[in-house]
Amino acid sequence: CSLGSLADVDKFDLICRTGCSGSITDAMSFYCYDNIQGVYGTGGRSYIYNPSMTSFEASFAGGNWLSTLVVGGNAHWELRIKYRYIRRSGKTNSSPVTAMAEIVGVQHGCTYLIKIPVADYDGDNVRCRWASSGLSECGGVCEVLPGSFLNERTCELQYNSRGQ
Repeated sequence: CSLGSLADVDKFDLICRTGCSGSITDAMSFYCYDNIQGVYGTGGRSYIYNPSMTSFEASFAGGNWLSTLVVGGNAHWELRIKYRYIRRSGKTNSSPVTAMAEIVGVQHGCTYLIKIPVADYDGDNVRCRWASSGLSECGGVCEVLPGSFLNERTCELQYNSRGQ
């Protein structure tokens, strides 16, 4: 993708899974943030959706997962959204957010502690966890980081890059 431009590849529909029906948005595209060696690109975009229901699940999925992974190369992936409308003290609850680099480089044979930055503007407790295949959250890339441990309370990922 070209930096700063609207990418015209890999457009996905956000499909309702439970609590609603059909497609929530058609052909979601994204703005390109970086292009790594002309092979991998990352990006993002915000969409506004005003649901008529108080809870639902939706997802979009694809198959362009990194091919060079030790486990899960070229696997199917899925990003799932779980929405619940909660109102406290006259305000709508805000979802937790993270803003982490899409790719973290590591050196072979070293141990790393990677802090996943999380925030919740309402002050709610935020925990991190691996996606679960039992909940259909991750397609074919569930828990595919050999040598890793995720501390769910501190949102820290310990990784030993032994090169398996």
